[in-house]
Amino acid sequence: MNMETQSVWKVKKIREGDYGCEERQPGEKVKVLVTVENEQGEVYTFLEEDDWLYENQIEEGSIWPEEIRQRICTI
Repeated sequence: MNMETQSVWKVKKIREGDYGCEERQPGEKVKVLVTVENEQGEVYTFLEEDDWLYENQIEEGSIWPEEIRQRICTI
């Protein structure tokens, strides 16, 4: 994924992750689907740990912080 450092990415949606037929394993952290969009209309959706979003105070409407932008790029 090529995300420009000048772009501002806004969290558009946070949805429950789909674990399919295999339920979450014991001890596995809850993951949610996060959709972000920039000013150019580029959209990316990826899985992220729900606890991590909470700890970083990221919710729908939040700007994806510059210092953690690399986290998206590696997914």
